Amino acid sequence: RVLRNAALVPALLKRADAIDAARHALELVGLAPDRYGTRFPHELSGGQRQRVALARAIAARPGVLLLDEPFGALDAISRSDVQAVTAVLRRELGVTTVLVTHDLATVQNWCSAAAWIDGGRIRMYGDAPSVVNEYRRAVAAAEAEGQKTGHSALDQPGLALPSTGHPSAEAV
Repeated sequence: RVLRNAALVPALLKRADAIDAARHALELVGLAPDRYGTRFPHELSGGQRQRVALARAIAARPGVLLLDEPFGALDAISRSDVQAVTAVLRRELGVTTVLVTHDLATVQNWCSAAAWIDGGRIRMYGDAPSVVNEYRRAVAAAEAEGQKTGHSALDQPGLALPSTGHPSAEAV
């Protein structure tokens, strides 16, 4: 059930307030615990399931939040809603957020710093606009030379750090 799912991490940490922390986290992501807490995941939309995942991630109040493609599998409306909820959470909780994405628009709109990973190595790290611009320049140059980029990071940046106002958000 949703409430139990959101309480997972605090329960694993043996926190006595695991259910209360999960209820609060569900409220923060816009899912009323009394309405959604007893539901099963298959009874939720994709956007609601993503909100439950966010609630599970923040219920234990981590110092760093890792979001791996949190918006990728959502339809446009759900993506917009989940992005808005995530933006509010980042501001309100002040948590450093590491965002893994292949979406350049997400990098540009969400990140203060970014790393472009190619073949498991950081090819470039810096402010998000510079990394995105260099990535695009490299792709254009490769295409102009007729080179195939395959599935390397020339096709996709691998890791980006969103701006949270938290000082550690600027370092990998």
